[in-house]
Amino acid sequence: MISKKILYKALEDERSKTSFFLFILIVLNIIGLLLESISSLREAYGLFFIVFELISIFIFLIEYFARFFVSGMIHQKYQSLVGKIRFFFTPLMLLDMLSILTTFSGFDLRVLRMIRILRLYRYSIGIKTMIHIAKEKKREFASVFSILLLAMLIFATCLYHLEHTQQPEAFSSIPAAMWWAIATLTTVGYGDLTPITPLGKIFGAITSVLGILMFALPTAIISSSFLPYYHSLLKEKKKLKEKRKKKITVKKIATKRNNNKGKKITTKRNNKKQ
Repeated sequence: MISKKILYKALEDERSKTSFFLFILIVLNIIGLLLESISSLREAYGLFFIVFELISIFIFLIEYFARFFVSGMIHQKYQSLVGKIRFFFTPLMLLDMLSILTTFSGFDLRVLRMIRILRLYRYSIGIKTMIHIAKEKKREFASVFSILLLAMLIFATCLYHLEHTQQPEAFSSIPAAMWWAIATLTTVGYGDLTPITPLGKIFGAITSVLGILMFALPTAIISSSFLPYYHSLLKEKKKLKEKRKKKITVKKIATKRNNNKGKKITTKRNNKKQ
């Protein structure tokens, strides 16, 4: 039987062989989902995709129940029966269960299988950093989003009044003009709605320039927080490695001492007998 400590280290240690194997399996599942969408490959290798999916789900189920088994080692609050039920409803466990249920459901939920890409959160420092920034800077992101929404409403209203008389079908209402405002502020510019009046073109150019400046705000928020937190995570990992190395060296020294003591005792006994 595998002990809880060994199983816990295999699942929670990002540098373990088990974690690396699960990471590769998730990536292969995502690649398989992409390739399966190609009709020619699906017709030729349909059986292979089904078998690979079933094997993957079987491995994910084992991992799911293994994590549930070692939940008490993650935190003390998950040691009791009520704690284990609470652990069942944690976001990552619910995500794991949802990624498994998409296969067993009777509906065609291949799109939802893409949820498995979110499971890379366990193994990616970059994803962990981005989620931490989103939580830490939620007020800043909310203020930027509100400014963007306000700008979209203002630009859509102004362009509706400038272009409605010349293009009554394209700019039929302010909500219809909002599609143009979104595409322009995000610097996408699909081209399905374009201003034709001189004032409309000037206003459109100003909106495009302001759109670039608008998206510089969230970029500045992310960049100011990303590197410090990322480096702090790397430092924590280095400290854990050093602690583990020290423990291993201490154990080696202790075993050597015990062996030397045992040898001395046996030699003394042999000398007494002689």
